[in-house]
Amino acid sequence: MGARPGKSERASSTRRQTMEISAAAGKTVQAFAPARTLAPSTESYHRARQIIGSVLETLPSSQRWHTHLTNELMPFWMMEEAKGCPHGNFPTYRTNEGKLFDSYCPPIEFCTPVDGIVWLDRQHIRTQARQTYVYGVAYHVTGDRKYLYLARAGVDFFLEHALDPDGHPYEYLLTQENDRGAPGPKQRTSQSMAYALMGIGFYYYLTHDPKLLDPIISIKNYIFSTYFDENLDLFQWVLEPSPDGDTPDQKELVAQLDQIFAYMIWLAPALPLGIRKEWFADMDHIAKIIISQFYGPQHQLFWGSITSVDNERYGQPHTDFGHSVKTFWLLHQLGKMRGDLFLNTFGANHAAHILSEAFLEDGTWARMLKPSGAHDCDKEWWICAVLDQTAATLALLDPGFASYLTSTYACWFDYMVDKEHGEIWHYVDWQTKKPVINFPKQHAWKNGEHSLEHMLVAYITTHQLHREVLPLYYALENQSDLVQPYSFLAREAGRQTLDSKEHDHLPPTCQITFTDIR
Repeated sequence: MGARPGKSERASSTRRQTMEISAAAGKTVQAFAPARTLAPSTESYHRARQIIGSVLETLPSSQRWHTHLTNELMPFWMMEEAKGCPHGNFPTYRTNEGKLFDSYCPPIEFCTPVDGIVWLDRQHIRTQARQTYVYGVAYHVTGDRKYLYLARAGVDFFLEHALDPDGHPYEYLLTQENDRGAPGPKQRTSQSMAYALMGIGFYYYLTHDPKLLDPIISIKNYIFSTYFDENLDLFQWVLEPSPDGDTPDQKELVAQLDQIFAYMIWLAPALPLGIRKEWFADMDHIAKIIISQFYGPQHQLFWGSITSVDNERYGQPHTDFGHSVKTFWLLHQLGKMRGDLFLNTFGANHAAHILSEAFLEDGTWARMLKPSGAHDCDKEWWICAVLDQTAATLALLDPGFASYLTSTYACWFDYMVDKEHGEIWHYVDWQTKKPVINFPKQHAWKNGEHSLEHMLVAYITTHQLHREVLPLYYALENQSDLVQPYSFLAREAGRQTLDSKEHDHLPPTCQITFTDIR
């Protein structure tokens, strides 16, 4: 085998392959519209197929993604310090080595953190729920029941300690006040309420445990009845000023978007039919809100906030390639599920535009456009993740989109993975190619959720791109229940119930295989 090409070589190769695929297939790619397919000759069609085949051969294999999970991600989450005491009481903060620490003598990464990610006197419910999701995804891909056990422990802790007397999630527990739940109900953000459902929601996705349906439905209904303002036709951020400076007048994209992302898009298909229909109707409504109120057609992106006109410009919080492409990706996925051609194509076409805008000459993703209009070339883990996920999803429609991934996946493995202690760095300074130390690897807004979802989407899409049968693992209470792979559609190819000796109080493991993923 020859020497591995350098970054600039891979980037040049990626751009060359993209142009060759388009030219060979007879496509004219327009900047702000879907590609227009001309009638290609038989020769050009076969040439395009050859080029696409060569691109797919350079992608990491499905086994590489499995290894990424077991060897590079989960060791960080399987340390005893990660599991909590008792198991399920997952800590919000650990050092970059994965250790617990005294909040009165924090390590260097917690001494001068950036604003808004570290409150050492809090254990955040959203991070506890996200870590429950982490173990659920690890089980989903491997079938290893030690992960299922920890996911169940997370659900049990959530139900016993994370809810107020009315059954509504706290935003955090105050560790110096005997784990008192806080803040007041009207001061909790709608985004944090959405993420509170991620852990219990994913466990239900895996098991269809009927005992979990009532708390899930109750919390979802609480979010919708409490935060949705019919006059504004959107979800409010908070209902009264919070200790962190949140105000009721804020109109935030993530208050809408993360209702879909954090639980609804992959959980709705697993619900009983009547509830499923209601949830899909709710997601249709949220999609309309997002497009009608947050979309900036001149710039073909979503504004992170529309509280004032000053928010609607580059460089403002949540106005970046990550939030825009995540939104377009979810609209595309929802459109496929609903058979809604508008959402499907609107999401796909505009996601393709964001990918083109975010892709740099060196073959990596930019974070955002600065106020000047220049690219911010530093790497933030979740933005790289959702750009990869979107490119991989669009590659199911047009394998030419996989040409982005030949270099962006390499960037992920080469620079974003902490090769010594596992998991993914929050932020890499692209001039030095080094992680920025005042972004800890685990904090109030970073857990393993984006790392694991990135792996899961890559694992699913890679199987389809290579025409492989996809195996996923469930623990269904009713072994005949219908399922689908995450937020994708697919044809079930077979299922097999496996013996389980360990943790036998949990439902048995069921391996289900899928083909024709879309």
